[in-house]
Amino acid sequence: MRQEEQQQEQQLANIHQERHELCQQLHMLAQWRGKLSPTTVQEQNALQHKVYQAERRLQKSLCELAAQRQQQQAAIALQQGLLRTNQREQEKLRMLIKDESNRY
Repeated sequence: MRQEEQQQEQQLANIHQERHELCQQLHMLAQWRGKLSPTTVQEQNALQHKVYQAERRLQKSLCELAAQRQQQQAAIALQQGLLRTNQREQEKLRMLIKDESNRY
């Protein structure tokens, strides 16, 4: 479980890095927009659209990772609760067995 969590954290870090790079590209495009020929502007618009689509995919991935992590944390909490319940039941059984063995 810890290894999977580390992998998710690494994915998240990679997504943040890619997002940062895309934002830098977008900023550079915005600076050059007024200085470009019409053909180049069209190319830059197409590139900007690709950057936007990549940003949307990254945001969707972030949301999916967050939801997955939340589900895993809920499952872990549930398992921990069941474990505590089982441990209490085992302790009760030990006490009963001990009481029974002391009777004889």
